[in-house]
Amino acid sequence: KSTNTANITIASTTTLAGPIALFGGIISINENITTSGSISANASNKIDLLNGSDLRTTGSGANITLKAGIAAGSGAWNSGLIYLSNGTSLTTNGGNIVLWSNAFNVSSGIANNEIIFDTNNTLNSSGGKIVIAGGLDDGANGGVANDGLPDGFAYRAGATGAAVDIRSTVSILSGGGDVIIRGHSNPSGVSGTHNGTRGY
Repeated sequence: KSTNTANITIASTTTLAGPIALFGGIISINENITTSGSISANASNKIDLLNGSDLRTTGSGANITLKAGIAAGSGAWNSGLIYLSNGTSLTTNGGNIVLWSNAFNVSSGIANNEIIFDTNNTLNSSGGKIVIAGGLDDGANGGVANDGLPDGFAYRAGATGAAVDIRSTVSILSGGGDVIIRGHSNPSGVSGTHNGTRGY
């Protein structure tokens, strides 16, 4: 239910004929999910896609939305983080793919509300939008308020690294749909390399 803040783990392959909505503190997806409807994961803390899991919507226009950090002070400094492990993929049939970190819109201080593509990751929307960002859905940065898409930034501060960390062999395939990537890095006095968005 939408008020759940307990941690959730998807530990077995899941195939359904309708929409899937997950609500929790830390959401860990360890196995494949396939459905004809939309997939949404809403975490007050962070979202981990592990073990090369594959999230796939087969219905025309069905979206995949991963939204992390929706509660203030939800725990660790990395609440609001989205992590895609080696081999993880997300696929829609014309629907949007939305990776929405930092949903509580942290913009200063130490926090690791970033989006990490570890390696060998594929996003394929077949014409849908691919949005890799964070913050509020308030119409900022040329966005549209209340359209279900983040208009702000993924955020990382107090450590070296990037707010959107795209590592090796990552494919972002929209089939002509818009691709939006927004990251804000604030080093807060920490020496090293700091990037809003970084690719290897």
